[in-house]
Amino acid sequence: MSFRSHAKGTRNFMLPFFLFVCLVTLLLLLFYLEIAADITLEAIMLDWDWLTKNLFRVINEMETEEEITNFTICKIQSLLAHSSRPAEEQNDPTSFQVAVCKFREKFRMPEDEKLVNYYYCSYFRKIPRQGQLYLSLNHICFYSYILGSESKLCFRYNELTDIKKSGNTITVRAGQQGSKEYTFVFLYSPSEAYQLIEQLSKLTMQKMIQDPDRPIVDHDPVILKKMEKNVAQKTLLLRDLTARQQSDEYRIHFRVPKTEILDGMIKASLWAPYTKKHINGVLYLSQNYLCFKGDVTGMVSLVIPLSKIVSVEKNDDPHNRLSNRIIITTSDGNIFVLKHILDREFLINKISELLSKTVPPASRTHDDLDWIKQEPLMYLYKDPNNRAFDDLQAEKMKRWDEHFSLYGRGISMYRTTDTINLVIEGIPDQLRREVWLNFSGAVHMKMMQPNLYQQLVAKAKDQSPVSFEEIERDLHRSLPEHPAFQTSIGITALRRVLQAYALRNPEIGYCQAMNIVSSVFLIYCDEEDAFWILCCLCESLLPDYYNDRVVGAQIDQGLLDELIAGHLPNLHVKLTELGMIRMISLSWFLTIFLSVMPYESALHIIDCFLCDGAKVIFIIALKILEWNQEKLLNCNDDGEAMQLLSNFLMGIFNDEVQRIMIEDKEKQQIKSQSVQTLIYEAYLKFGKAITSQKIEELRNKHRRLTVHQLEKDLENSVIKNYKDNG
Repeated sequence: MSFRSHAKGTRNFMLPFFLFVCLVTLLLLLFYLEIAADITLEAIMLDWDWLTKNLFRVINEMETEEEITNFTICKIQSLLAHSSRPAEEQNDPTSFQVAVCKFREKFRMPEDEKLVNYYYCSYFRKIPRQGQLYLSLNHICFYSYILGSESKLCFRYNELTDIKKSGNTITVRAGQQGSKEYTFVFLYSPSEAYQLIEQLSKLTMQKMIQDPDRPIVDHDPVILKKMEKNVAQKTLLLRDLTARQQSDEYRIHFRVPKTEILDGMIKASLWAPYTKKHINGVLYLSQNYLCFKGDVTGMVSLVIPLSKIVSVEKNDDPHNRLSNRIIITTSDGNIFVLKHILDREFLINKISELLSKTVPPASRTHDDLDWIKQEPLMYLYKDPNNRAFDDLQAEKMKRWDEHFSLYGRGISMYRTTDTINLVIEGIPDQLRREVWLNFSGAVHMKMMQPNLYQQLVAKAKDQSPVSFEEIERDLHRSLPEHPAFQTSIGITALRRVLQAYALRNPEIGYCQAMNIVSSVFLIYCDEEDAFWILCCLCESLLPDYYNDRVVGAQIDQGLLDELIAGHLPNLHVKLTELGMIRMISLSWFLTIFLSVMPYESALHIIDCFLCDGAKVIFIIALKILEWNQEKLLNCNDDGEAMQLLSNFLMGIFNDEVQRIMIEDKEKQQIKSQSVQTLIYEAYLKFGKAITSQKIEELRNKHRRLTVHQLEKDLENSVIKNYKDNG
């Protein structure tokens, strides 16, 4: 017998023997640890069948005794630690269960550190090392064992400063100021791995901002709340994180509440009555909304609250059996036609099931209030002799009425690039409240809690948190150029709005700049609607802006810095030299330009911002800098440059604004440029290159850099205090 055949025979003998030892060990464990203890043999055999299906099948696929031993020990420890584990989590693929055991063993990870996925790749340092990249909720790890040489890498996502993908290569930087670089080359699934690293890094950074004392990402499952037909062959946790990412993108695009979880997506065609054609796109479904987005960016977007749907019917086309058409009718008389739905029966059943669970919007209570809700302040100070303004408003209103007749009106109107173009041209004063509510997403918040505002106002009378003192200090500095805020009329309404928000969101409470934007909301909205638009601004449109560290504004400061470097490279060098980017971004963005230009002009920017998102403030900032580029390049210091920009911004005028009755003599404005031209030119030059998706991607990147810088500043501050105090 040759050595090879002898070795093979020995292994064939040893492996069954080893399996026998493992089985005996398991039987002893079952008896002593009461994993399969019962009073009947039949009940015990049920547990034995479970072992056969879940353990022996895995062992048979292993090649070495070491793997079998490690897996058996790991499996028993896992069973003991998670005896109450949900059944859904036990359905992960066999290969993944083996990978979990290797991950815990090689990197000594605790049971509560869940592995999300692993990928085969090569780590490039001096020579490539083939191995596995393990991505858990809080760690990124690499393991390789070649020719007796072992290589390990392990670091947390909060150590990452940069993540880049080029082809099938992913490069990450970690450590202080990104001092270490790691390059991984993938044969399969590089895009999935990159997106997963980005998502886990984003979750970690958000956790560090919200709870810096415990920046650990936990698993809060959302996938179990979904109804799925075709389940992907992925681990439960990976599918859950994918669902979470898709839900985030869904909420951002359609401006629906943060509680919405995307249930599913399906290809469909929507009948567009304004073009008399079907538009191909994707239909989205969540607990309370049915939405549609065209395949071509900006072509059409539609939001239908399920609470508005009264019927969903099949409507077959006799000339096309494959049309799979359905008709949706809403309570406000709208009819929407969808066709080319791959699985129409499943979609209808799904909508029907969600409709059966939909809770009708709570009815508004009409309790007697000891305060009077303030209506829009613009009606109190209107100049009755401003005929030119009235004619201009009537002309705008006519264009909007024509648009509504074609595209619909309200929450479920067809939103297209034509709608955004109409917003850029200008919103009539009497429509501003309606458009702001519907396009910002504030209307959805209000529908969910229709009585919340009056409850918070009543509650505020018995409260006296620190934030209320801060509010009182800023009330009379809110919008002093408007007469409403020189009297108790505007001040009282503003106080109620700010106090109500401080009670709704005590983590934010009150932050300077909230008073200024709320004042403008009160001019065109009643105070309750102003409150809901403020909620949407602080919690969705400008996340993490209004807190004690204004982290969101600092993130966008880094984002603006990168955009200037990309679009205005020569000016970027000069502004960096002067140290100005931080100053301009904070003062411009926190108040959406209200603190640096006449509010009548900034109002037009707010229109576009609430309808088209955060991209607006960036393209406006870039256009202002581009217009002043030559003069800024010739400035000698930051003071001269800031004065130049300040004069230009205060000279931006709006000739289409309503004149108000005011006793003080108007100051003569030195005009620089009209706000209408500013917005039009900004969209024309930068609108296509800077999209909402691009802004979100860059925010993820600069969130990492900003959090690291904040930690470094805190560390330096602690060291300095220690040295100063001896």
